[in-house]
Amino acid sequence: MAEVYEARRPGPRGFAKRVALKRILPQLAMDDRLVRMFCAEARIHAALQHPNLVSVLDFGEASGELYLVLEYVDGVPLSDVLRAVAARKRSVELGPALHIAREVATGLAYAHEYRDDDDAPLGVVHRDVAPNNILLGRAGEVKLTDFGITHSAWSDVRTAPGELRGKVGYVSPEQAQGQSVEARSDLFSLGVVLAEMLLGAPLIPGQGELEVLKNLHARHWDGLPGLVGKAPPGVLALLQRLLAKSPRNRPQTAQL
Repeated sequence: MAEVYEARRPGPRGFAKRVALKRILPQLAMDDRLVRMFCAEARIHAALQHPNLVSVLDFGEASGELYLVLEYVDGVPLSDVLRAVAARKRSVELGPALHIAREVATGLAYAHEYRDDDDAPLGVVHRDVAPNNILLGRAGEVKLTDFGITHSAWSDVRTAPGELRGKVGYVSPEQAQGQSVEARSDLFSLGVVLAEMLLGAPLIPGQGELEVLKNLHARHWDGLPGLVGKAPPGVLALLQRLLAKSPRNRPQTAQL
Protein backbone atom coordinates (compact mmCIF):
# COMPACT_ATOMS: atom_id res chain seq x y z
CA MET A 1 0.00 0.00 0.00
CA ALA A 2 3.05 2.26 0.15
CA GLU A 3 6.37 3.00 -1.52
CA VAL A 4 9.72 3.89 0.04
CA TYR A 5 12.33 6.26 -1.33
CA GLU A 6 15.88 7.06 -0.36
CA ALA A 7 15.86 10.78 0.41
CA ARG A 8 17.91 13.55 1.94
CA ARG A 9 16.63 15.87 4.63
CA PRO A 10 18.22 19.30 4.09
CA GLY A 11 19.08 21.72 6.86
CA PRO A 12 20.80 25.04 7.41
CA ARG A 13 24.41 25.70 6.44
CA GLY A 14 24.83 22.65 4.25
CA PHE A 15 23.39 20.11 6.70
CA ALA A 16 21.86 17.02 5.09
CA LYS A 17 20.81 13.63 6.43
CA ARG A 18 20.03 10.53 4.40
CA VAL A 19 16.65 9.07 5.33
CA ALA A 20 14.01 6.66 4.04
CA LEU A 21 10.75 8.33 3.01
CA LYS A 22 7.58 6.26 2.95
CA ARG A 23 4.28 7.38 1.47
CA ILE A 24 0.96 5.80 0.54
CA LEU A 25 0.74 4.94 -3.14
CA PRO A 26 -0.92 7.91 -4.92
CA GLN A 27 -3.75 5.76 -6.31
CA LEU A 28 -4.60 4.64 -2.76
CA ALA A 29 -4.16 7.98 -0.99
CA MET A 30 -7.94 8.57 -0.80
CA ASP A 31 -8.71 5.17 0.73
CA ASP A 32 -9.82 6.04 4.27
CA ARG A 33 -9.01 2.59 5.63
CA LEU A 34 -5.44 2.67 4.31
CA VAL A 35 -4.96 6.21 5.57
CA ARG A 36 -6.01 5.11 9.06
CA MET A 37 -3.63 2.15 8.83
CA PHE A 38 -0.79 4.44 7.77
CA CYS A 39 -1.47 6.84 10.64
CA ALA A 40 -1.61 3.93 13.09
CA GLU A 41 1.71 2.66 11.74
CA ALA A 42 3.29 6.07 12.31
CA ARG A 43 1.99 6.30 15.87
CA ILE A 44 2.95 2.76 16.85
CA HIS A 45 6.31 2.72 15.12
CA ALA A 46 7.32 6.11 16.54
CA ALA A 47 6.70 4.85 20.07
CA LEU A 48 9.06 1.90 19.62
CA GLN A 49 12.69 2.89 20.15
CA HIS A 50 15.07 -0.07 20.02
CA PRO A 51 18.41 -0.84 18.30
CA ASN A 52 16.83 -3.76 16.42
CA LEU A 53 13.89 -1.74 15.09
CA VAL A 54 14.11 0.91 12.37
CA SER A 55 13.44 4.30 13.98
CA VAL A 56 10.78 6.82 12.96
CA LEU A 57 12.16 10.35 12.57
CA ASP A 58 9.09 12.29 11.48
CA PHE A 59 5.51 12.07 10.21
CA GLY A 60 3.76 14.73 8.21
CA GLU A 61 1.67 15.78 5.25
CA ALA A 62 2.64 17.66 2.09
CA SER A 63 0.27 18.61 -0.74
CA GLY A 64 -2.36 16.36 0.78
CA GLU A 65 -0.04 13.31 0.93
CA LEU A 66 0.96 11.70 4.20
CA TYR A 67 4.58 10.65 4.62
CA LEU A 68 6.70 8.85 7.17
CA VAL A 69 10.41 9.62 7.59
CA LEU A 70 12.41 6.61 8.71
CA GLU A 71 15.99 5.87 9.68
CA TYR A 72 17.99 4.93 6.59
CA VAL A 73 19.76 1.57 6.98
CA ASP A 74 22.79 1.34 4.70
CA GLY A 75 22.69 -2.31 3.71
CA VAL A 76 20.42 -4.93 2.17
CA PRO A 77 17.26 -6.81 3.14
CA LEU A 78 17.71 -10.42 4.20
CA SER A 79 15.62 -11.43 1.17
CA ASP A 80 18.46 -10.30 -1.12
CA VAL A 81 20.93 -12.42 0.84
CA LEU A 82 18.68 -15.48 0.67
CA ARG A 83 18.29 -15.12 -3.09
CA ALA A 84 22.06 -14.81 -3.51
CA VAL A 85 22.91 -17.89 -1.45
CA ALA A 86 20.12 -19.92 -3.09
CA ALA A 87 21.49 -19.02 -6.54
CA ARG A 88 24.81 -20.53 -5.42
CA LYS A 89 23.03 -23.57 -3.99
CA ARG A 90 24.29 -22.65 -0.54
CA SER A 91 22.73 -21.53 2.73
CA VAL A 92 23.49 -19.01 5.45
CA GLU A 93 26.06 -20.37 7.89
CA LEU A 94 24.82 -21.34 11.33
CA GLY A 95 26.54 -18.54 13.27
CA PRO A 96 25.27 -15.62 11.17
CA ALA A 97 21.80 -17.21 10.89
CA LEU A 98 21.48 -17.52 14.66
CA HIS A 99 22.81 -13.98 15.14
CA ILE A 100 20.21 -12.53 12.75
CA ALA A 101 17.40 -14.54 14.36
CA ARG A 102 18.47 -13.49 17.86
CA GLU A 103 18.63 -9.81 16.91
CA VAL A 104 15.16 -9.92 15.35
CA ALA A 105 13.84 -11.79 18.40
CA THR A 106 15.29 -9.11 20.68
CA GLY A 107 13.50 -6.39 18.74
CA LEU A 108 10.27 -8.38 18.76
CA ALA A 109 10.51 -8.99 22.51
CA TYR A 110 10.76 -5.24 23.08
CA ALA A 111 7.81 -4.51 20.77
CA HIS A 112 5.64 -7.29 22.22
CA GLU A 113 6.21 -6.11 25.78
CA TYR A 114 5.93 -2.36 25.12
CA ARG A 115 3.68 -0.38 27.46
CA ASP A 116 2.38 3.15 26.97
CA ASP A 117 2.87 6.12 29.28
CA ASP A 118 0.04 4.83 31.49
CA ASP A 119 1.79 1.44 31.76
CA ALA A 120 -0.92 -0.23 29.68
CA PRO A 121 0.28 -2.99 27.34
CA LEU A 122 0.11 -1.97 23.69
CA GLY A 123 -0.34 -5.56 22.52
CA VAL A 124 1.92 -5.18 19.48
CA VAL A 125 2.00 -8.05 16.96
CA HIS A 126 4.08 -7.24 13.87
CA ARG A 127 2.31 -9.78 11.60
CA ASP A 128 4.83 -9.39 8.76
CA VAL A 129 8.12 -10.86 9.99
CA ALA A 130 9.65 -11.87 6.66
CA PRO A 131 13.10 -11.59 5.01
CA ASN A 132 12.26 -8.42 3.04
CA ASN A 133 11.44 -6.65 6.33
CA ILE A 134 14.70 -7.62 8.02
CA LEU A 135 17.46 -5.16 7.11
CA LEU A 136 21.15 -6.05 7.43
CA GLY A 137 23.35 -2.98 7.78
CA ARG A 138 26.92 -2.80 6.53
CA ALA A 139 28.07 -2.06 10.07
CA GLY A 140 26.58 -5.35 11.28
CA GLU A 141 23.24 -4.09 12.55
CA VAL A 142 20.05 -6.12 12.15
CA LYS A 143 16.80 -4.16 12.12
CA LEU A 144 13.16 -5.11 11.69
CA THR A 145 11.05 -2.65 9.70
CA ASP A 146 7.57 -2.14 8.20
CA PHE A 147 4.92 -1.92 10.90
CA GLY A 148 2.25 -1.25 8.28
CA ILE A 149 -0.05 -4.14 9.23
CA THR A 150 0.82 -4.28 12.93
CA HIS A 151 -1.93 -5.27 15.34
CA SER A 152 -2.07 -3.21 18.52
CA ALA A 153 -4.37 -1.45 20.96
CA TRP A 154 -3.67 1.82 19.10
CA SER A 155 -5.02 0.62 15.76
CA ASP A 156 -8.75 0.75 15.06
CA VAL A 157 -8.41 -1.02 11.71
CA ARG A 158 -9.44 -4.64 12.12
CA THR A 159 -8.89 -7.52 9.73
CA ALA A 160 -11.99 -8.21 7.67
CA PRO A 161 -13.39 -11.79 7.53
CA GLY A 162 -11.41 -13.81 5.00
CA GLU A 163 -8.67 -11.16 4.76
CA LEU A 164 -5.09 -12.39 5.07
CA ARG A 165 -2.47 -9.91 6.23
CA GLY A 166 1.17 -10.90 6.01
CA LYS A 167 3.30 -12.60 3.39
CA VAL A 168 2.18 -16.05 2.35
CA GLY A 169 4.92 -18.49 3.26
CA TYR A 170 5.67 -16.73 6.56
CA VAL A 171 2.28 -16.32 8.23
CA SER A 172 1.37 -18.55 11.15
CA PRO A 173 -1.39 -21.18 10.79
CA GLU A 174 -3.79 -19.11 12.90
CA GLN A 175 -2.98 -15.98 10.86
CA ALA A 176 -3.62 -17.88 7.61
CA GLN A 177 -7.04 -18.95 8.91
CA GLY A 178 -8.04 -15.41 9.85
CA GLN A 179 -8.02 -16.16 13.56
CA SER A 180 -6.85 -13.77 16.27
CA VAL A 181 -3.09 -13.32 16.50
CA GLU A 182 -0.73 -12.83 19.41
CA ALA A 183 2.99 -12.33 19.95
CA ARG A 184 3.65 -16.02 19.35
CA SER A 185 2.33 -15.65 15.81
CA ASP A 186 5.41 -13.54 15.11
CA LEU A 187 7.57 -16.31 16.59
CA PHE A 188 6.23 -18.79 14.04
CA SER A 189 7.20 -16.36 11.27
CA LEU A 190 10.66 -15.94 12.79
CA GLY A 191 11.00 -19.73 12.88
CA VAL A 192 10.27 -19.89 9.14
CA VAL A 193 12.90 -17.21 8.48
CA LEU A 194 15.53 -19.04 10.55
CA ALA A 195 14.75 -22.37 8.88
CA GLU A 196 15.04 -20.80 5.43
CA MET A 197 18.41 -19.25 6.26
CA LEU A 198 19.72 -22.69 7.24
CA LEU A 199 18.06 -24.50 4.34
CA GLY A 200 18.93 -22.00 1.61
CA ALA A 201 15.43 -22.61 0.23
CA PRO A 202 11.78 -21.92 1.12
CA LEU A 203 10.56 -23.90 4.11
CA ILE A 204 6.99 -24.11 2.83
CA PRO A 205 7.17 -24.74 -0.92
CA GLY A 206 4.50 -24.02 -3.51
CA GLN A 207 4.07 -22.65 -7.01
CA GLY A 208 1.51 -20.06 -5.93
CA GLU A 209 -0.06 -18.61 -2.81
CA LEU A 210 -2.85 -21.18 -2.69
CA GLU A 211 -0.42 -24.10 -2.91
CA VAL A 212 1.81 -22.55 -0.23
CA LEU A 213 -1.20 -22.19 2.09
CA LYS A 214 -2.20 -25.81 1.45
CA ASN A 215 1.33 -26.95 2.27
CA LEU A 216 1.32 -24.81 5.40
CA HIS A 217 -1.74 -26.66 6.67
CA ALA A 218 -0.49 -30.07 5.48
CA ARG A 219 2.78 -29.54 7.41
CA HIS A 220 4.77 -32.04 5.34
CA TRP A 221 7.89 -30.11 6.43
CA ASP A 222 7.26 -30.76 10.13
CA GLY A 223 10.28 -32.98 10.66
CA LEU A 224 12.63 -30.46 9.01
CA PRO A 225 14.22 -33.29 7.01
CA GLY A 226 16.50 -30.90 5.13
CA LEU A 227 18.17 -29.84 8.38
CA VAL A 228 18.58 -33.21 10.10
CA GLY A 229 22.30 -33.82 10.38
CA LYS A 230 23.11 -30.25 9.30
CA ALA A 231 21.92 -28.25 12.31
CA PRO A 232 22.74 -29.05 15.97
CA PRO A 233 20.02 -30.86 17.95
CA GLY A 234 19.43 -27.77 20.09
CA VAL A 235 18.71 -25.63 17.02
CA LEU A 236 16.37 -28.27 15.60
CA ALA A 237 14.54 -28.41 18.93
CA LEU A 238 14.17 -24.63 18.95
CA LEU A 239 12.82 -24.64 15.41
CA GLN A 240 10.32 -27.36 16.29
CA ARG A 241 9.01 -25.18 19.12
CA LEU A 242 8.89 -22.00 17.02
CA LEU A 243 7.04 -23.81 14.25
CA ALA A 244 4.51 -25.60 16.47
CA LYS A 245 1.02 -25.58 14.99
CA SER A 246 -0.58 -24.32 18.19
CA PRO A 247 0.67 -21.01 19.67
CA ARG A 248 0.57 -22.48 23.18
CA ASN A 249 3.29 -24.96 22.18
CA ARG A 250 5.66 -22.22 21.00
CA PRO A 251 8.02 -20.26 23.30
CA GLN A 252 6.12 -17.97 25.63
CA THR A 253 8.10 -14.87 24.61
CA ALA A 254 10.57 -13.75 21.98
CA GLN A 255 13.35 -13.79 24.58
CA LEU A 256 15.01 -16.79 22.90
